[in-house]
Amino acid sequence: MADNSRLSLNASALANLRADLHDFWQRELPIRIRLTYIGPNAAHDGVGDPPDANDVPWGQPMAFSFGFNERFAIYGDCHAISRLQALAERAGRLACQCSSGANCGRREHAYFWWTLVFDLACSGEHPTLRAKQQIWLKPARFNGRTVLLPRDLNELRALKQTMDDAVPPDWLDKLPDAFLSDIDNAALACRDYADAWLAKLNARGRPDQQKAGATRPHRRGRPADTDPKRDARIAADWRASDLPSYRDFANARGYAERDVKLAVGRHRKREQQQRSG
Repeated sequence: MADNSRLSLNASALANLRADLHDFWQRELPIRIRLTYIGPNAAHDGVGDPPDANDVPWGQPMAFSFGFNERFAIYGDCHAISRLQALAERAGRLACQCSSGANCGRREHAYFWWTLVFDLACSGEHPTLRAKQQIWLKPARFNGRTVLLPRDLNELRALKQTMDDAVPPDWLDKLPDAFLSDIDNAALACRDYADAWLAKLNARGRPDQQKAGATRPHRRGRPADTDPKRDARIAADWRASDLPSYRDFANARGYAERDVKLAVGRHRKREQQQRSG
């Protein structure tokens, strides 16, 4: 676990970042950002070319940030975008410092930050920071118009009843490896993410939070195929990472989110069992 001095340093830097993001949000007009993700299996899933970045009611994008599978298009006043991108680079640098092992170079800090923000927004884990994943249909089937559908199996199956053969049958069993997602106020989203991150840091610094759950009864019958040493290592890395959600940590370290949740839970219960004797 990170020591108190490192926690204090990270919390102080994050609090300053959060204040600057809040000030930007209050002073500037909203800046919108669109994530377009095209995974390695998208072509096999019948996904066509994504909508053009100009095919939105917000005008032309003033900035882009590219990754291997993702593209972030940013819309708004170009001078305000430059200032927000500088804050995103600063935030991404801090996130990399807090996540030992996160693979991000100097030019990738802003990209890394936008990935974290969208991961949390699309996860549904935050009460106010939300973004929907949508999948596009090939424009040729709709006279050149871009049609967006929810990237949700239940909703797609319901839409199938009204859209005839527009929805590819394969999508009703397995979601395509592609989507786009919009955030209407990027600065507010960054501030909300910083709030969640800061809350985690502050909670970790309180002794009562470190000991929380010590008296809870543990369940017997741990599966024999789990590795306590691996669980302990993942749990230690998670505690030292300072990232606010399992999803962010899993993406940064190359784990599956479910594996992180289970490993941390198993290790926590083993610690409780040892303390209770």
